[in-house]
Amino acid sequence: MAAFVRVFMVVFLVIPLFGWHKLVHPWLAVLALLAAAAEAAYVARRLRATKRIKDDVRLAVVDVAFCIILMAVGSQAAAPHDRNVIMTEVIPFSLIASLILAFAIGLRVRSLLAILVLWGSWCLALLPDAGLKLGSDLLGFVMWFVVGLYVATQLRSMAAETAKATAAAREAEAKTAKATAAAREAKAKLERERLFRDVHNDVAGIFDLLAVDMRLPEDARDLAASGGRAARNMLRDVHGDRPAFHDRLMELTSRYRLRGMLVHPRFHIDDEPPDDVADVVLGAAAAALANTRRHSGPAPEATFFAAFDSDGVLIVSVIDEGTGFDVDSVRTGGGLGRLPQAVRDIGGSWEIRSAPGEGTQVHITWPAEEEER
Repeated sequence: MAAFVRVFMVVFLVIPLFGWHKLVHPWLAVLALLAAAAEAAYVARRLRATKRIKDDVRLAVVDVAFCIILMAVGSQAAAPHDRNVIMTEVIPFSLIASLILAFAIGLRVRSLLAILVLWGSWCLALLPDAGLKLGSDLLGFVMWFVVGLYVATQLRSMAAETAKATAAAREAEAKTAKATAAAREAKAKLERERLFRDVHNDVAGIFDLLAVDMRLPEDARDLAASGGRAARNMLRDVHGDRPAFHDRLMELTSRYRLRGMLVHPRFHIDDEPPDDVADVVLGAAAAALANTRRHSGPAPEATFFAAFDSDGVLIVSVIDEGTGFDVDSVRTGGGLGRLPQAVRDIGGSWEIRSAPGEGTQVHITWPAEEEER
């Protein structure tokens, strides 16, 4: 606003040029016009660069100083008895100095002193042609200052209210977005819970029933048990509720006990191994228990040992005192024969100790000893 008014008031300084022949020094009027245009451009450029006028004391001082010089120089363009006439066109430009003082400095002692200086400069510029109009001119400086204070106060109040409203709108928008995200998450959670219940209670339950149905062939029961484990593992990964390694060992123990096998658990688990390691080791242990159940004799029995401590060494063993077998006769492609490679792939080691009539021992260690890698 201040920049626009300052630039607009330059137009008034063109008016004295229409009475060129009446001026004593017309070139001073031209010089005043050009200087006023340059000063107005400076004000506009500075306000455009800084984006604010509040507390810009330098701008206010430069503007007041220029107006004082403009009064002194511009008044000399006319004869002494005509100065009141030519200064009528200078007064609008000079009054804007009071407006800029109000915007930039506000109601402070410096502003009041600057107005007094403008008053004095105006009076000196009119001499000796000061007349009745002088009082209204001086009152104009005060009125523009008061108007500037009022407008500046209102604009700053509006700006503060706008900033406050904008902040409130952004906060409300953020809360709405947060609530929407929470609602989506709650809906997705309900859907996951429903899927979890359906698969856990129906699909996995059917697999469990088939796994203990003695009317089915043993291979079919084993396949059903594997299906139940796969379904539960899928749910644990999706649901984010994977059981502790100790609980998974107990689950494996219970599964073979349900199949009529006597299993003695000996677990010492102080920490959790990585998920991929736990999956492979549990699969290998399940295969060792299945081997004991199938081949150790009419009353299968095994000690199921597992230990994992803060040192990071996992040991799992399945030991039975059954019929045993010749280790060299185990086929590489099936049964226990394919498990050593799976254990080695995770950086572990696998050892089978067995002989006909002396039972079987399966030992799994992770990570493997350096010499075994």
